Amino acid sequence: MRLLTALSLGCAPEPTPTLRPPADVSLALRSPVDGDWGCRGANRSPALAWEALADAPFAVLVVQSQPEDGGPPRLHWSAWDLPATEGLLPTGIRPGQAPPIQGLASDGAVGWSGPCDAPGTGLRLRVEIWLLDAPLKAPPTLELEALRERSAPHVRGLGLLQIGPTDAISGP
Repeated sequence: MRLLTALSLGCAPEPTPTLRPPADVSLALRSPVDGDWGCRGANRSPALAWEALADAPFAVLVVQSQPEDGGPPRLHWSAWDLPATEGLLPTGIRPGQAPPIQGLASDGAVGWSGPCDAPGTGLRLRVEIWLLDAPLKAPPTLELEALRERSAPHVRGLGLLQIGPTDAISGP
């Protein structure tokens, strides 16, 4: 399993005397990178694990892909108001299953929409987690930038996992 700690994701507010900077949070993939995720396979959301924070009981997850050829990023999943204290999300979260609230993917569908890129195309996935101190209570139609803005004042921890075309990641 591969862990990567947080980077600044552009969604956290600037620290003030009353607001500390967000903590770095470890985030790990708990399912193999394989056809099970993709639109040509079972099209199931991946299992993820993260370090829970006592003051951040809610989470937001964002999964995007960036083709190596420089094409535009695609949003495969956004999900929020996820209970974060357990630090684990199982594979295969279905559209409409709550919690979490699931947003619109780039293809216009609510819920997970796996990549359709053929193997060897250089696809890179970016998985973000934002640990929050309050639920967002936002509708599934919320756009990604609005989700970032709404989350910003509540971010207490950030995690990032980037998966490239040659990464060999396997489940537990």
